[in-house]
This record gives sequence, structure tokens and C-alpha cells, in this order.
Amino acid sequence: MPVLLAISVLTLDEAFYFHLEWIQYHVEVLETMTFIYRCAQSLGTVFFYLIPIGLYWFFVDKKKMPFYGFGVKKFKVKPYLIMLACMFPLLLAASFRDDFLQNYPIYYNNGFNQLTFIPQWLAIPLFELCYGLNFIMVEFLFRGFMVIALAETIGINAILPMATVYCVFHFGKPWGETISSFFGGTILGVVTYNSRSIYGGIMVHLGIAFMMELLAFLQKCSF
Repeated sequence: MPVLLAISVLTLDEAFYFHLEWIQYHVEVLETMTFIYRCAQSLGTVFFYLIPIGLYWFFVDKKKMPFYGFGVKKFKVKPYLIMLACMFPLLLAASFRDDFLQNYPIYYNNGFNQLTFIPQWLAIPLFELCYGLNFIMVEFLFRGFMVIALAETIGINAILPMATVYCVFHFGKPWGETISSFFGGTILGVVTYNSRSIYGGIMVHLGIAFMMELLAFLQKCSF
């Protein structure tokens, strides 16, 4: 049941596009339209993920466990800080590459620095907040729900179907990222299974994403 619900949630979130039609009809400037759409898409993901899974937890698992992955009993911050510290030199080196700067920062590369309907000091944190919400929801759905809820019935075997669906979720992205998502998802799945917490995965995802954004911002500002 958790796997079917997770796939249904993913499908509903990806297939819902009616807000895009409304935005396209009411907004003429491309950068403004894209900015509003990206933020609305992130907020929509929160809605589509939390409501159905929250209802499932309330009626099925509320008496068995805290809300999927949001327990702190076994969570320790230090290993994840060390992991991020080890990643920083690699990301710093990557930030000098042209192919990196062609994709990051996402804010600049979508032309959002040309927005006029909202001041930049407000637009940047708003966009980055919505950008970060995506990573939180991904951890919640795949590691929090698919691993912890499914582990109640099949134990550690819950990790493999989660990693498989997570890999499929990356189809359409560069093949290296798609393949590595399976192994990365498996590692995070093992961590979540043992700690019953998704806070570590959230820290790693957000830490890497925001370091990439920040380093690219600094590189662009230095030119």
C-alpha cells in the first residue's frame, strides 16, 4: 500500500498543470511567469505530498509511530556535518567549471535577476525557500514514507523498492545522476531505516543544494 500511494502521489503531482495554464493566461513576462510557476509548483508539491500521506498516517500508523521520519530520538547531527564538510572542497572545485555555471545558480540561469514585479532582496530568499521545499518533500516521500511505513511489514527490504522508484523519478536527467540516485537513495534509505529519521537526508540534500547555489552566486558575482 505505501508504494502504491507514493507512486500515486508522484503521478498526481507531476500531472497537475492547471495552475500553469492560469499563470500563462494572466502573466505575460516570461521571467515573471517562470518564477511564479516554479514557486507555485513547489508549494503544490507540499500539498500533494502531505495531505494524502498525512491522512494515511492518521488512520493507519498514528498509534504506531511519529509522522514518517520526523522523529529525533536516534538522530545525530555530527555525521552529516562531517559529510557536508567533505563535500565542500569538491563543490568548490566544480564551481569553477563552465558546465557547472551553465546550470547554477538556478535563480540566475532562469533570468530571475531581471524580475521587476518584486524586489531582488525578497525574490531570492523566496525562490530559494521554495527550491529547498522540494528537497524536504523528496526526503519525506521516499525515505520517510516509503521506507518507514513499508518497513512495518517487510522490514529492511523496504529500501530496494524505494531506491528503484527514486531512480525512476530521476529519468530524463543526465544518466550519471540517474544511476547515482539509485545508490544514493539506497544509502539514505539504510540511514533512515536505522535512525527512523529523515533529518539527516534533509541536511545533506539542502546543504549540497544551497552550497551549489551559493558558490555559483559567488562565481557569477566575481565576473
